Amino acid sequence: MAQYILRNKKLPAVLPEHLRLPSVEVQYSRHLIPEERMCQHCPGNVPLSDPVLITHEAKILTKSRIVNDVSPYCKSCHQCGAHYRYQEWKDGLHNFNDRILLDLPLCLTIRNMLQVHTAVSRVVEYLELTSGEQFPSADTVLHGYLHFEALTEHDYQYSCVSRGDHPPVVTMDLHRKGAFHLSVSDLPQPPVDFNGEQQQEVFQDHRTPQSFTERSLSLRSLISALCPRCATFREQSLQEAKEMCKKT
Repeated sequence: MAQYILRNKKLPAVLPEHLRLPSVEVQYSRHLIPEERMCQHCPGNVPLSDPVLITHEAKILTKSRIVNDVSPYCKSCHQCGAHYRYQEWKDGLHNFNDRILLDLPLCLTIRNMLQVHTAVSRVVEYLELTSGEQFPSADTVLHGYLHFEALTEHDYQYSCVSRGDHPPVVTMDLHRKGAFHLSVSDLPQPPVDFNGEQQQEVFQDHRTPQSFTERSLSLRSLISALCPRCATFREQSLQEAKEMCKKT
């Protein structure tokens, strides 16, 4: 399921304006059903099952309130056993783990707050003070946000003096903190003959333990949400997380 979601459910780098701007008038559906009707893996037109209720106690987190008693559904293929869950960003929602959903304006707000060096825990405090409701833990909100970023196309506009133009790498430690400066003076100087190019294969062979390619990090985040037992993916290899999912 993670591979299918990563291939077919990615959000564009630039969202339509009506999905980016928050509005207190937006009324989200409380019954969230996957749009797929036919299996995307089996040859021919193999119909999926009727929607199956996952829970009726899911929550939608927004900037101004929490929408309770939401019912996400899933569908399955009787032939290959593939499961399809609700992941329709065009509705203005991002499904993290079928229990917690974030509306897109909230995801963008968290991104903007991180870019001005405000930790997610402070963002959650702000949301609770504004709405008067208790939000999930900051760690849960953070993982929901990272799940959103893992499913978002990114048009990178930066260049690394050590790794070249637009390196497809996220350093998890700094990405998680999101509130600390990294001075250019802290980076090692490139070789004198460095021309801005870097072979990705060579870099991956010498990457630090906390650095992952964008696709690897995206898969880790998706697997963590799809399989609660894989929530410890930060201490495990991607292959170990996949094996745990197969046994679930």
